[in-house]
Amino acid sequence: MPRRTGGKADQEIQVLATIGRVLTETLDPTEFLDKVLRELLVALGLGAGAVYILRGEEFALAAHHGLSPEFIHATARLPKDHHRLGRAVATGDLVVASDLQSPLAVAEGVRQIAYVPLIAREAPLGVLAVGCHDARDFSPADAAILKVTASQLGLALGQALLHRETEELLERHRKILDTDLVGIFVIQGGKLVYASAGCERIAGYAPDELVGRDPLTLMHPEDREGAGQNLARRLAGEHVVPHYRARVVRKDGSIAHGELSGRRVLYREQPAVQVLMRDVTGEEESARLQRNFLAVASDLLAAGDVAGILSRVAQTVVDLSPFRRAVISVYDLDHDPPLDGPVKHVFSAGLSREEEQTLLAQGGLSPERRAL
Repeated sequence: MPRRTGGKADQEIQVLATIGRVLTETLDPTEFLDKVLRELLVALGLGAGAVYILRGEEFALAAHHGLSPEFIHATARLPKDHHRLGRAVATGDLVVASDLQSPLAVAEGVRQIAYVPLIAREAPLGVLAVGCHDARDFSPADAAILKVTASQLGLALGQALLHRETEELLERHRKILDTDLVGIFVIQGGKLVYASAGCERIAGYAPDELVGRDPLTLMHPEDREGAGQNLARRLAGEHVVPHYRARVVRKDGSIAHGELSGRRVLYREQPAVQVLMRDVTGEEESARLQRNFLAVASDLLAAGDVAGILSRVAQTVVDLSPFRRAVISVYDLDHDPPLDGPVKHVFSAGLSREEEQTLLAQGGLSPERRAL
């Protein structure tokens, strides 16, 4: 190996100091590995090195130094059962390949490569591979330094990978929160201190219009007391039902139905309540329609006369549609054709008794208007 200065203990301290320093500079795995590898090779007096990360059924080249583009291209992805990388991971120990004769190694000028597994919490993360260009063997002292380096590098890499996974998870959560599928509120000191983009579709207010408002003013007057009690109990750390439904008064005055779930959190180091609201207006409307249809069916089955059935149908049309009035006209079936004849009875919803009598006295709509 190339000549190095300092003893084994000094080299270990230098390498560990390098890992610790770089870890404070960045937690991005790629940047972290690149910086550590470069300084590690200098500290150990080696000319080339690479770090492979285990991803599924293969090793992926994550960092490299002192290698040609051809070597990098040829070894960018290697199978999990690679005869040296795989053996290092399987044995959990140093694997040294000496006097390399493969065309790729010969072209690179590398005579020896040491492979050391990177392990964190007993889980293999990858392999550190370092090479030298002379025919001298890796000494026991060299092996000890590489093992110590790989041990600390594995722990640091595990932390960096965990940080990246956490950031990716948070980013996915941010994207979800910024959609209109759900609304997220944070309530602190009786005011809204955060509102996600999804709040606008549910409540009709932009997030910046909501911040600073009393959240209870968004609730339907009949639901405010219950919502306020739930909020106070959550802040006090008491048990509250995990999900409940309440009505929201939108900016335009219309009513939306929301399913709310909340939990006590710390926001800027102060107690707060985070509330997730899902718009269930469609579900509530469907349930209301179902209840009304069942009620109509029950009434129709119980009705003993045609007049009762037709009156109930007219009322149902008004209840379940945007129309404010509905009329069912009964024509004389003896007239040919019946729709050209006079109206014998009318059953209505939304009409006064006088309006019904007027319509009946006129014989209903004229034949010309009936065809419209």
